[in-house]
Amino acid sequence: MKISDQIENIFPSLPRQERKVAMIAVQKSEQVQQMSISELAGQAAVSNATITRFVKRLGCGNFAGFKISLARGSEDSEPSETDESDATTSVLDFYSKVLNKTRHKLNSDELRQAVDWITTSHRVYLFGIGSSGYSAHEFNQRLMRMGIYSIAMTESQIMAMVGSLTGPQDLVIALSNSGRTLSVNEAVNLVRNQGTRVISITSYPDSPLAKLSDLSLLVQNTRFIDNSRFINSQFSIMYVIDILTTLLVQNKKFNQKMSRTIGMVEDKRLSSFGGN
Repeated sequence: MKISDQIENIFPSLPRQERKVAMIAVQKSEQVQQMSISELAGQAAVSNATITRFVKRLGCGNFAGFKISLARGSEDSEPSETDESDATTSVLDFYSKVLNKTRHKLNSDELRQAVDWITTSHRVYLFGIGSSGYSAHEFNQRLMRMGIYSIAMTESQIMAMVGSLTGPQDLVIALSNSGRTLSVNEAVNLVRNQGTRVISITSYPDSPLAKLSDLSLLVQNTRFIDNSRFINSQFSIMYVIDILTTLLVQNKKFNQKMSRTIGMVEDKRLSSFGGN
């Protein structure tokens, strides 16, 4: 495992001061390789001792060894040709980094397992709060168009109420970048007590949500991509939703129903242009 991936995995459990060091190390890996320990401490506004504790937590004997590990990880990275003055190129570069990092985290067998559970479940409930709630609604629309019985739950009290009513034939898909959204995790805990399967789409393998899930699809957290002007926290989650949708419509029944519902919507859109 590259040290940058190791840092991202343990990030939620780090003390606050060490998180500051971790963020700089992931976002500005090449610059950190050229810094002294005092220079990094100054940029992160922490003490040298904090950095020493951080690198030892990662299994590095000292700061020099940490920089060597960073350099080894950077050898696999594609050089960026982003012109920072060109917004179109900058956003494209951001998207490319998020997609590539997410692609490497995903497992094809796990994606197929998720599709199988969606296909065979009686009902699919989609849990998400805030921005993840919007993604839940989008996924819900797609599943409904394929004729899959699904409901998006984006309000904590209703989520908890439904969580106590699910059964072994149902499926919950919980969306949360951090995996630490309390209301989502409480509702997921309720459905587990009902014997309901849980799939999570989240960034951290050791998060409470991931640990509560029967299957966890991991995505790249956009906060680890160095772009202070453009952050779309749901982009990697939507990428996974696109993949699951693509796999689902390989099923002939779902494909036909999707085509039928899309055709109906398009007919209504077209007819709206013919009014007086």
